[in-house]
Amino acid sequence: MQTQVALLLHIIKTNFAELQLAKVFCQVLTITESAAYRKLNGKSDITVAEFFKLLQYFKIDSSLFLNDENTYNFEGKLVYNNDTNVEQYFKDTLVFLEKIEHQNGILYNLSKDVPLFYYFHYAELGWFKVFFMLKYILLDPLYINKKFALQTADHRILNVAKAYSQQYQLVNTVEVWNTESINTTLHQLEYFIKMEQLNDAELIKKLFGQLLKTIQLVQHQTKVGKKYTIDKYKNTTATDFNLYQNDLYMAHNSYHLSMPNLEYAFVSFGVFNYIYTTNKKFTDYSKNHFENIINKSLSLVNVQSSSDLFFTKIINKITQLETVCITSIKELY
Repeated sequence: MQTQVALLLHIIKTNFAELQLAKVFCQVLTITESAAYRKLNGKSDITVAEFFKLLQYFKIDSSLFLNDENTYNFEGKLVYNNDTNVEQYFKDTLVFLEKIEHQNGILYNLSKDVPLFYYFHYAELGWFKVFFMLKYILLDPLYINKKFALQTADHRILNVAKAYSQQYQLVNTVEVWNTESINTTLHQLEYFIKMEQLNDAELIKKLFGQLLKTIQLVQHQTKVGKKYTIDKYKNTTATDFNLYQNDLYMAHNSYHLSMPNLEYAFVSFGVFNYIYTTNKKFTDYSKNHFENIINKSLSLVNVQSSSDLFFTKIINKITQLETVCITSIKELY
């Protein structure tokens, strides 16, 4: 323990020298100023409880104090099966996106699906994605017997999710897609229709139309390397957009965030859930992994021939399935 305490004090004194550390110790550990000076100078022991209080206050990665170099410290929140947790997920992520914009960070995304950030510019499409996740992935008991309808949408969730989508347009991103990225949402739409969750032909047309507009938004962004505000592409934002195509790499919705003087590596699971670490060894590995994938991918930004071919394939998938679904609805009803 003495070795870890010595390392902790060294990190604090090196990285937070501008602070009045004795006063900080007084506040965090609830001790007198003279006791704080003794602890800072190593003349008084720091207890295990005090050790962890200091770690938390200074946001120091606890894995730095582990002997096993392959052990990493992760943080995160789990989204359980109710809509309150889903609403909080969007609120928390919105705050994080605002932080990224403020610090001019870059968010890297290896997408198995079209990133969830894009879906909430349209109420029907956004609620479809949330409803599907609540009903079939999170298994919220309140949604087990519900049918999809915008009239019963939870607008608390939709309002914050829309703000979350709009904020994403203000964040610099590097995304890697493939021609399979659209498949998850298409399968979800098809499943809803087969399970008789969707039997309104006009609503089905609207959902497919909104999905098409969502993809066209991304297509427009590849032409200029900037993100657009959601206003029929009249205004670009100041944020950079880079899209790569890699049909050989089966992505898994993982993220890496580069901030000034700090890197984050995210591990995603269960759609909403993710854990992250700022451990340098892990983030170095994560960033290297992203860069390797990007280097083996085809850039679509400002490359109109490749971009047009890529998006034509995706758009054809959307329109073809829409025709099949509308035909099946007309035959059934």
